[in-house]
Amino acid sequence: MNNSKIELIYFRAITCMLIILTHIITQYMNGIESSDISALKLVYYIQNVFIFGTPSFIILSQLLTTLNYKKINVTYLWTRFKYIFIPYLLIGAFYCYSEALNTNSHFGHQFLENIILGY
Repeated sequence: MNNSKIELIYFRAITCMLIILTHIITQYMNGIESSDISALKLVYYIQNVFIFGTPSFIILSQLLTTLNYKKINVTYLWTRFKYIFIPYLLIGAFYCYSEALNTNSHFGHQFLENIILGY
């Protein structure tokens, strides 16, 4: 492994920590009284400084994945489909089912909104 890949791995670890920090700040914001607007604004601005960690982590993860493959073949695409898309559908269907029960709506409507449209 060359130095540039190692540096990317370290940068991905840093962005992962930024994602965790963003979620911690979000939970902290839930505990702030709504009457204290100035504190809420300050924490919101601090959170926006760290929020770039999520897209950076996604881009770096995909970059490191594609750097490991010299060419894309059918097996690569099948493993991506099998380990990413199928769990996305299964977990999403479970979420849609529980959401349909909680909101007394149809499963198909929840599936369309949450899985297909990404709401």
